[in-house]
Amino acid sequence: MGYRNISISDDVYGLLSGLKRKGESYNAFFLRVFGRKEKKKLTDFAGSWDMTDEEWEKIDKNLKKMWRSWDVRLRQRPFG
Repeated sequence: MGYRNISISDDVYGLLSGLKRKGESYNAFFLRVFGRKEKKKLTDFAGSWDMTDEEWEKIDKNLKKMWRSWDVRLRQRPFG
């Protein structure tokens, strides 16, 4: 692995120093902040939200109401 030197202003250095964790190298800081994150699939989150049937019914009802409202507004919109 190679290394590169970069120039930054004192202001930027101060900002970075404030964001870096105690004992963390700048290399580790940049990897933590800008490193590639593992992409998760939507199915990875299945079952992670615990709710009652009543809570789900309320959410479902509100979503359907929102979609109906959106559909009506879209149909009323003049095209062309």
